Amino acid sequence: IKTAELSDIFERITDGFIALDKNWRYTYVNKRVCQLMGIRQEDMIGKTIWNEFPHLNNLASFYEYYNKAMVEQRYYFRELYYSPLNIWLENHIYPSPTGISVYYRDITQKKEAEEKATKASELSEKIIDSLPGIFFMHQKLTAGLFRWNKKLEIISGYSPEEIAGKSINEFIDKDDFDILVKKLEEGFELGQAEMETNILTKYGKKIPFYFTAMMIDIEGKPFLIGNGIDISARKKAEAQSQKNIEKIQLLAKLSEAISQAKKINQIYEISLHALIKNIGADKVSVGIFDENHQLEIVADNGLSELFKKYLQSNSLANNIISAIEFTPTAEQHGVDFFEEGIKAAGYFPLVYQQQPIGQFMLFFNNPRTLTGEEIQLIETIARTVAFAIKEKKYELALIASTEKYKLLFYN
Repeated sequence: IKTAELSDIFERITDGFIALDKNWRYTYVNKRVCQLMGIRQEDMIGKTIWNEFPHLNNLASFYEYYNKAMVEQRYYFRELYYSPLNIWLENHIYPSPTGISVYYRDITQKKEAEEKATKASELSEKIIDSLPGIFFMHQKLTAGLFRWNKKLEIISGYSPEEIAGKSINEFIDKDDFDILVKKLEEGFELGQAEMETNILTKYGKKIPFYFTAMMIDIEGKPFLIGNGIDISARKKAEAQSQKNIEKIQLLAKLSEAISQAKKINQIYEISLHALIKNIGADKVSVGIFDENHQLEIVADNGLSELFKKYLQSNSLANNIISAIEFTPTAEQHGVDFFEEGIKAAGYFPLVYQQQPIGQFMLFFNNPRTLTGEEIQLIETIARTVAFAIKEKKYELALIASTEKYKLLFYN
């Protein structure tokens, strides 16, 4: 191809083109370069690039790769920033025995678009990581997670590398595996799904979460994106509400049963079974103080006679403080608690009008500390039973008195 033909080709291409000899002198500059750099072709031929554009020499990346191509006789491709004009140039650097040829392309718009995309991605990452709950992306027909936020790492205790290597079902309670499979299918088929499950942490802890997800299409591939919120507080409140309902139902049944009791002994037995069933005590006794403040065991389940004698002789007759608990030593006052199978015990006074009338005594075969809710329930049962005992005694005394007067009247 003749020189004129080559020049015509170089002038028609949309890329910038320059040719430099071994001494870095321009041997050719096309019009596109002149437009980019604001120069004239006739002014550049024979002049040294580093003298005409000294700032290029100071821009290490330009000099480095131009020189490498020249010395190594090797092709280089680099995207380089030209600060004087605030533009990005795509450089294709071709070596030859007589110098180098460089094709330029202005890729400033491409770089700006990439920068915007990068900033948008970084913003998206920050938003996702700042979410109060877990964020996740799951691709159809894959086992693991495609994307997740920092919250999952914090909650689960797993590192990003560990999460990347795990199947999605390894993060949830195994009892919910079948439900998870159905919910994933539902999400991809119907476009959305939700479920409650326990997140299983690296250390075996279970944390209740509520998850919602919706399907999106990314480059023709279906994904589920969703988030999960910690519902521990809600679950705790629900459990407490259920306990309160059960407590009210228990007390209602207890009050009804006590009101229907014909004899005081029936009240004792009702309270005995209520404590065994609802507190989980292994052994229970009900004691009542006589006129001399001596305790009499009026109801129990399985206490030995020796142990009952001990309880009767070591009662806290004047005590009206609730929830006295202790873990007994091997022997106390000559009575072997361990022989009785007792590892923990609690005493609760029956109080009527600020006066102790008896005691509930609860015994456990294993070391045990009662919770605040259990103590509150026992106290409520104790107040109910103490009132019922006194009322039943008044009722029976009134009946006995009426019968006595009837006998005196008719005789």
